[in-house]
Amino acid sequence: MQDCVADDTKCQGDLAEVQSSFNLARAALLSCLDFIGGDSAAEGVLGAAAASLVAVELARVWWRRWHPEGPDFPPDR
Repeated sequence: MQDCVADDTKCQGDLAEVQSSFNLARAALLSCLDFIGGDSAAEGVLGAAAASLVAVELARVWWRRWHPEGPDFPPDR
């Protein structure tokens, strides 16, 4: 019986530690999003990711147009 109580107490401690780490990570992410002016909602994050991918694709098209035989490391790498 004592082993079960000890294991439960250990699990509760581990849960509290993981929750604390999660809260710290969430706070760090929100501070980064505040710094760059991002939206923390899923739609805002996905929109920012999509905009970044579009920008990379446009840069790739521009790079290939103006540097067809250019360097081995275009901006999309």
